[in-house]
Amino acid sequence: MTPYIRQLNVGDAKDYRAIRLEALKAFPQAYGATYAQAVKQPIGAFTQTLEQAVLFGAFDGDELCGIVCFVACEGAQDNHIGHLYQMFVKPGLQGRGVGLALIKQLFEYARPIVRQVHLGVGTNNHSALALYKKAGFEIYGTEPRALCVKGTYIDEHLMVKFLDSKDN
Repeated sequence: MTPYIRQLNVGDAKDYRAIRLEALKAFPQAYGATYAQAVKQPIGAFTQTLEQAVLFGAFDGDELCGIVCFVACEGAQDNHIGHLYQMFVKPGLQGRGVGLALIKQLFEYARPIVRQVHLGVGTNNHSALALYKKAGFEIYGTEPRALCVKGTYIDEHLMVKFLDSKDN
């Protein structure tokens, strides 16, 4: 599948809310936020996220089928760093290049702004780890007990992609 990818805007708030809730419900161990928290938020909270962060959406026709979020650090000494958050592709489309296409779009956007992109991913999330490695991310550490989901601790690999290296 070759998805159509574009930056989401406030007009996409309803679709963004729907896919974000789907992600939180389907993979609670992958996110710091919870479905129970997010489902109670008004649409304005999702609109605000779209105003404050950069989100890209993958579309299959008119259907939003994947998302990824980019946030650049703004401090004087860390503004060379950006973060990838909220990565999600609907289960029926996983493994078909949608996730990699979203990440490549994020890199294209981020390259003039930051020199590296960071993310955290559950050590047991093998499909996401494989995707991130395919996109060029490297593990540089592991955060023990990064999340606690229903009493179970989840360690996260910390990963980085250097956008300014000669391999990019």
